[in-house]
Amino acid sequence: MSLQPLSEPLAYTDVFVDDFIGLVQGSQRRRKAFRRNLLHAIDEVFAQPTDKEPNRQEAASVKKLKRGDGALTTRKLILGWILDTLRKTLELAEHCPAILASLFDEVRGCKRISQKRWESIIGQLRFMSLAMPGSSGLFSALQVGLKHADKGRIKLTPHIHAYLQDFERIALSLASRPTRLAELIPELPSVLGACDAAKAGMGGVLFCPGFAPLLWHAPFPTSVQNRLVSFANPHVDLTNSDLEQAGVVAQADVATEQYDL
Repeated sequence: MSLQPLSEPLAYTDVFVDDFIGLVQGSQRRRKAFRRNLLHAIDEVFAQPTDKEPNRQEAASVKKLKRGDGALTTRKLILGWILDTLRKTLELAEHCPAILASLFDEVRGCKRISQKRWESIIGQLRFMSLAMPGSSGLFSALQVGLKHADKGRIKLTPHIHAYLQDFERIALSLASRPTRLAELIPELPSVLGACDAAKAGMGGVLFCPGFAPLLWHAPFPTSVQNRLVSFANPHVDLTNSDLEQAGVVAQADVATEQYDL
């Protein structure tokens, strides 16, 4: 799914087990034809009720169609996810945050857990991590416990609990805002820039289409400058790379404040 405007209308159908997921753009006539073609294809493939088998159900659930599942809309609940094609966002269904909270409450303070239950928890977290940018890197630590299972039991070490706490913080952010598709699907950057830092301070420049170039700078306080390692001051804890990393973080913060990212 491209986040960039398309020159031509599109239509696409994906089949997930017994769910048909359709995407279409265009006029009302085009949208109606798209839906009718899909229902016709389903009737062609799957057997329909006959005089000999009057109790056979329709392949396309009439009950679900009357409920509105077959309606085309810009905001739709699909397989536990709410997709909004106008806002270009993805969010969990209403019941999912409660499930997440119960998972974290279950393992909080727990020292051991059955391997089967731990695999189930990791599976649920993997499903929900699709809408949680930054969570994918946490799974390596969570799966380490599977390699050290003892008689079907997993030991939840302080290290694993620390990763679970990080995961919980990210999950809680889902309640405050939906996830933008641009956070999940790599696209061309909307803002470009460069930054640098030295003992005196940090600064950079940002370029965004439709805006004049933006320059920013900020001095480092004396307390930070005094912690910079040098030949004259070797027994402190900051290097120039630390300052440059601070500049990268500050540059991202400036971009977030100035532009719609």
